[in-house]
Amino acid sequence: LDVTPEELPENDQEFAFTFTMNDVQADENAHERKKYIDVEDLKAMAISSGEGLSLSTVEENKYIYRGANPDNYIMLGEDMYRMISIEPDNTVKVVKNSSIGMILFDAGKRKPDGVTTTRNQPSGTTDYFCNKIVTGYGYIGCNAWGSSSTTLNENGTHVSTAGRQALPDTDAYLNIYLNGGTYYEVTLPGWYSTLPADVKNVIVEHLFNIGLPLSEKTLSENISDEKLYQWMGKIAIMSATDYAQANSDIDNCGNVSKSSRIGRIIDNCKDTNWLKNHARSVLVSGVSNVISSGHLYMILEQYIDDSYKPDTDYETYPSFYLTSSLKLTGEGTESNPYQLYQPSH
Repeated sequence: LDVTPEELPENDQEFAFTFTMNDVQADENAHERKKYIDVEDLKAMAISSGEGLSLSTVEENKYIYRGANPDNYIMLGEDMYRMISIEPDNTVKVVKNSSIGMILFDAGKRKPDGVTTTRNQPSGTTDYFCNKIVTGYGYIGCNAWGSSSTTLNENGTHVSTAGRQALPDTDAYLNIYLNGGTYYEVTLPGWYSTLPADVKNVIVEHLFNIGLPLSEKTLSENISDEKLYQWMGKIAIMSATDYAQANSDIDNCGNVSKSSRIGRIIDNCKDTNWLKNHARSVLVSGVSNVISSGHLYMILEQYIDDSYKPDTDYETYPSFYLTSSLKLTGEGTESNPYQLYQPSH
C-alpha cells in the first residue's frame, strides 16, 4: 500500500493522502464464507470420545454422530431431520426425525384363497420365489430392498441372486413407495416427489448398504456384511450398523451382535443412543444368503431384533444423503437446528 502526501495550499497546514492498491486481490466471496458452515467445518467440530461427532474407529475418513442427544438436528423444508454420519466422500447421511407412517416393507403377492401352506415357495420346489409372480401362486414379500435388476454386489456389479437365492423381480414395496415407480400393477408417485425443490436440490443419489449383518461378529465384520449387497438411489431407510454406531458406549453397545437379541440384558444401551427415538422402525438390512428366512432388523430402543417379517406395517423414517457441497447455518441443536444456507444475493 503506497501513501503519497499531496501538499495543500500554504495557508492550510493539513495534508491529504492518496492511497494506491498494489497487488492486492480482493476476495469477493470472503464475506459470504463467514456466513455458513460447510462439511469441513462440521468435521472440525469432531471430538475424540463421548457424545457428539467423532471419527469412526472402523471406517476410514467416516464421522459418526453418537450419544443420547448430539447436536445433529437439521431442518429441511418444514421437517426436522438428524445427521447420522459424514461419509468418506463428504456426503452427509440424514434420517427424518419423525415417522411418515406405518408402511409395509414389502407387500408381496398374497397367497390365493384356499392355499393353506405357510411355506414361502410352491409345494415340491426348492427355489425361493420371494415376491415373484408365479402363475396361480403368490406369497409374502421379500426381505430384499432391491430387485434382481437394481441390486449390486460389493464390486458394483448387478446380481440376480443373493447367495443361492433368487432376488425378486421387483424392488421392495417401501423402496418404490419412497422413490416412485411401479410395484406389480400399481404405480406410485413416490414420497420423494412431495419434497420441496430446495430439499431435492441437496439430495444426491448414493450407494446404500443393504446386506444383512449377522450376529456374533465384530462391528467391522458387520459393516463388511452390509456392503456385500448395495443399492444406488435417493431415498432408503437406515441400516443395522447405522443404529449400532450411533451409540457412544462403543465397548458395550457399539456393534450389531451386542445390540441384538443376544444383548437384551444391556438395557442401558438405549441411554447412550439417540436412535432409540426411532423405535419400532424396520431397517434396510435384509439381503443375504439366508434370504428365504425373510427376516429384517427392527429398532427396539435398547437393542435391535432380527426376527421381523417384511409383510408387516412398521414406522418409516426416510434416510438419504446430502451433497458434499452442503452449506448450513445454525448450531445443530433442537432449538436452533442447522438449516440450508440462503445467500443474501
